[in-house]
Amino acid sequence: MLHSLKGRVALAAAIVIALGVAIATALQSYLSRQAAFDAIVGQHQAYTARVAADIDERLRLARLALTEIAAKLPADLLHARNEVEHYLTTRVGFEPLFQTLTVVSMEGQLVAAVPALSADRQMVELKDRPWFRKFLAEGGNPVVSPPFISRLRDFPVVVITVPIQDAAGALRGVLVGSLRLDRENLLYSVSRTHIGRSGYFVLATRDGTIVLHPDSTLVARSIDALGPAKAMIERALAEERGGFIGPDAQGARSLYSFHPVQQSDWMLIGIQPQDEALASVERLSDGMLLSGALLALLLVPAIWIVVAVLLRPLDHMRAQLAAIREGRPLDLRADLSGWSKEFSQVAGEFADIVRARRMAEQALRYEKERADAALRSVGDAVIITDRSGRVTSMNPAAERLTGWRDEEARGQPFGTVFQALHEQTGEPLENIAMRAMHANAAISPSDTTALRARDGRMVPVNDTAVPIHDPSGAVDGAVVVFRDLANERATAAELNWRARHDVMTGLTNRLAYEIALERLCRERRPGEQHAVLMLNLNQFKIVNDTCGYAAGDELLRRVARIVASRARKSDLVARLGGDEFALIMYHCPPEKALRIAEALHQDILNLRFVWEDKTYRVGASIGLVAVDDSYPDAQAVQQAADIACYMAKRDPRHLCLHSHGDHKLQSLRTEMQTVSRIHAAIEQDRLQLYAQRIMPISGGGDALHFEVLVRMIDEEGQLVPPGEFLPAAERYGLMDQIDRWVIAHALAACARHFGPDRWSRLDTVAINLSPLSLQDPSIVDYLLEQLERHGVPPRCVCIEVTETAAIENLEALRKLMESLRARGLRFALDDFGVGMTSLAQLRDLPVDILKIDGSFVTGIANDRVNGSMVYAIHNIARLLSMKTVAERVESEEELAHLEAIGVDYAQGYLLARPEPLEGVLRAVAA
Repeated sequence: MLHSLKGRVALAAAIVIALGVAIATALQSYLSRQAAFDAIVGQHQAYTARVAADIDERLRLARLALTEIAAKLPADLLHARNEVEHYLTTRVGFEPLFQTLTVVSMEGQLVAAVPALSADRQMVELKDRPWFRKFLAEGGNPVVSPPFISRLRDFPVVVITVPIQDAAGALRGVLVGSLRLDRENLLYSVSRTHIGRSGYFVLATRDGTIVLHPDSTLVARSIDALGPAKAMIERALAEERGGFIGPDAQGARSLYSFHPVQQSDWMLIGIQPQDEALASVERLSDGMLLSGALLALLLVPAIWIVVAVLLRPLDHMRAQLAAIREGRPLDLRADLSGWSKEFSQVAGEFADIVRARRMAEQALRYEKERADAALRSVGDAVIITDRSGRVTSMNPAAERLTGWRDEEARGQPFGTVFQALHEQTGEPLENIAMRAMHANAAISPSDTTALRARDGRMVPVNDTAVPIHDPSGAVDGAVVVFRDLANERATAAELNWRARHDVMTGLTNRLAYEIALERLCRERRPGEQHAVLMLNLNQFKIVNDTCGYAAGDELLRRVARIVASRARKSDLVARLGGDEFALIMYHCPPEKALRIAEALHQDILNLRFVWEDKTYRVGASIGLVAVDDSYPDAQAVQQAADIACYMAKRDPRHLCLHSHGDHKLQSLRTEMQTVSRIHAAIEQDRLQLYAQRIMPISGGGDALHFEVLVRMIDEEGQLVPPGEFLPAAERYGLMDQIDRWVIAHALAACARHFGPDRWSRLDTVAINLSPLSLQDPSIVDYLLEQLERHGVPPRCVCIEVTETAAIENLEALRKLMESLRARGLRFALDDFGVGMTSLAQLRDLPVDILKIDGSFVTGIANDRVNGSMVYAIHNIARLLSMKTVAERVESEEELAHLEAIGVDYAQGYLLARPEPLEGVLRAVAA
């Protein structure tokens, strides 16, 4: 049969057509597979980008929340751990964001932590931590750290640091929020997010440290632990964004996509097994290839039959051509044997054209189905029109927004389905689809469009349009894409409100208050009268500590309502933090502002706060400042208001109106400036130690016995006497810092001159401890640590405590004495005789030395009462096995009288004046 024309033509036609079908099928399969692959990779990258944007937003919100907490943290409390920890525990809402909050000083000392650390971890120094060094290197700017295992908490964390600044903007410390990476929090959920069935996300730093991974044991480790996936992740970290195919940690081929997290140097990498990610593509490709193969196999006998039919007589061929011309069905089953070679070729080409058209129609239907599926799956609303502006299709998102169903909208004018109005004016807008077609260009997105839906509701939308072109390049329609802006605007409005308001009370927060005060001072015209009121609750801590935070919060809300009720509509009411409120009264003369303050003060006095059948009465201290031409800026006004509020706490009425030039306020301002100078002197090491020797009255003994005194050096290098700065330090809680400075530097000086083998030449170094230090349970450990560090024998150290401080802190002092005396230290009771210590209390205190107050020593030779007092005190000390020291001995007569009584030691200008410590030690040690 192959030797016949019919056989050869049939065989050749069958082979050619079968090959053509196979090639066309393979090419179509390749193109379809490539298009589907590109779409899946794009979706994979888009999903990774959305997750990265979500992480970025979470970090931004976390940093914003941390910045708000740091802004409300009073910088002058950084030395007081308990107050800082109390402040941190009262911050509402930090738990969903951070596992811990930590306050660190600029020297790297841990100030406070919430939740609280164990005692052995509270003294840890953090200055060597990478995140702390980076914070300092960045000049105090917020920092997001790489992941690490917390040595304080023993779990993997990422920390966010923000600066703590004082009122002048100076950097005072660091607020650190930690995000635990192995527990549920704002980042942990990312490690549990899947891509498909088994895909997952890896979050890593640019230097190759794993931040998040579904396997929590890999957190904070290097990407080296990921095996074959390491090279792929290194490639992702080196690029900005994109995707590729490569091996995963188990070596399986996987689809990678990656996108940076803008708030940090992190990269989010999505990993999904290739066979899972491209399963639909493989099924499509395999199906098309199988169909092509089956078709090619079926075509061999089919072509044989077709050729046989086409080779029938010519009249049948004409009949078939007539049928084609007239549109009648073709009879391909007729016997066409005997046809010529040329006609056979024409018949074959004709058959090929018919089959190709049918395949093209099938492919077109398939592509249309794919386009319709993609259109239905996108989140944005899409409407497609023809060249006349009538709707041809719309996706489900467009149906929801417009209220029209797809089948109802088809054929309708676009302007009927999409009724666009200007959001502000309500005026109808030009048909955006027609605009795109007339301009033959894309129309830029607009945020001022409101869509009137079919049911009459108005929906704010962002809309854009692009023209569609036919194969010749002519405009053939338009695609309009739009999305609902209502949720986006609601979210933005909520965030904006929270940024400017106190969530608990609904009042303006500190940030908005400070902005308003700055604007008031900047825009105030000469002669305008305004007022600023500062309010602090007097008994808030009692309610908060007794009844708990829920009661404290409810009390703050009640007070907030009272303050707001007294404010005028034009005034600004703010809660600045804790129990501190502020009121800016615009265009309000001092007399009227004072009446408002007095009424508000009385309202709070009348408040009876009931909680769990207990009634509490609270009061308020109110400071009032008249904002006039005497204040240069908002900082001066705020400082005056703070001072006025502080003065109100001292005033029996708890109400103070600041007037420029008020001497009491000027005195307080001077005192607060002194506090600032003391802070600077401690930080800049401008304190200087002095020593006043204490001599044995009966003579003998060459070993040195002296009391350590402290002086301050001012900015010009001049010596500041203790009476000019120690009272302010005691009043504002700085004495514990000064005490620690004195202990460390005094012991270090003694070690330089007497250690390690000349301690026999040092009898006693007497160091004063303030009442604030007596209340600090960590002072014992600090003293012992300094003794061990400098090698000073404990027997050489005597701790001096005033009689008044002993009475006020009797129980704390007793515990401290027992702890330190067990280690060999001694104790002296200073200024004895002027306080109210009973003989029973004196007997119970393990005191080694009584220092008789100088008021009894002065004029002892001529004053029988003073002489009797000194005699009685000395005899009591003898009975209790204590030594006695007479203070302020300034004459030979006084010294002789003391010797006659039997007093052991004397101290005063007669024997030795205070001298720089280094000089005294150098003279004795030489």
